[in-house]
Amino acid sequence: MAFDTPTAIAYAGAFAGLVGGGVAIRKEREADWPKIKFEHYKEFMTALASIVGSDATPDGHRRFAQACNTVQLVSSKEVIEAVHDYRGKNSVTNPRRSIERVEELLSKLVRAMRADVGIRSASNPAGLSIQLWVSGVNEE
Repeated sequence: MAFDTPTAIAYAGAFAGLVGGGVAIRKEREADWPKIKFEHYKEFMTALASIVGSDATPDGHRRFAQACNTVQLVSSKEVIEAVHDYRGKNSVTNPRRSIERVEELLSKLVRAMRADVGIRSASNPAGLSIQLWVSGVNEE
């Protein structure tokens, strides 16, 4: 099939438009990815807060388990490994559970999440300590 020059130029322009459009869509999705991850990480942290100290409830534990499972859909390898480490060492069935070690693993986990959504290392240093707070509210 032979094309005259104007037809060939038109086809080339259409092809370039399709490729350019595809690239633009891919870049838009890549730009949205940190936002999607952030929403999952926010839910994870909210669920985590629902199992701490006197704020812990059975529903909170269910929500946390679901958040741990769901967050693996969007997380980097480093975040997934940090979730597994944290859960394993923080389990009430762990006879060698250490509050200091749990806090260290929580800090590592949150730093991995922060890095995964693009927070620069200057604002996310290796020594950044993360702590969870309990509301102190009694249900009585």
